[in-house]
Amino acid sequence: MRRSPLLTSSVGAKIIVALSGVALFIYLLIHLAGNLIVFMGREKFNAYAHLMLQNPLLIPIELALLAVFLIHGYKALTMTIRNVKARPVKYHSRKWAGHPSRKSIASTTMPWTGLFVILFVIVHLIDIRYGSQYTVAGMEHVRDPYRTEIEVFK
Repeated sequence: MRRSPLLTSSVGAKIIVALSGVALFIYLLIHLAGNLIVFMGREKFNAYAHLMLQNPLLIPIELALLAVFLIHGYKALTMTIRNVKARPVKYHSRKWAGHPSRKSIASTTMPWTGLFVILFVIVHLIDIRYGSQYTVAGMEHVRDPYRTEIEVFK
């Protein structure tokens, strides 16, 4: 079975990395909007957090998010390796045709910020899913996502 040239070409890889990056960014915005509920108080945030944790779509969404992360990372890594193999000797100057490089600090540091985000997501998921349990009003081992959020980000 033949693979599509778009999926194996460098242009196709860039499209896949861009689309998966946009999907991850949209997820990040949605997640941030949900976390901003923390400013509405303990009751509203805990109600939201418990609703999210009990959502039957949580596992499929997390698996889809993991797939997008893996696709994004794999395609970015293979694209970088392909680029290095295509030009094993670095350019003598950062200028191209007499003009300074158009690379921004964001594009230069993207691999490192991406690794930082992955580590943060892993720690965040562990903390939210399996983090602190408290004794509240005589009940032991009660999850209080609001308190966890405040303690973690303090």
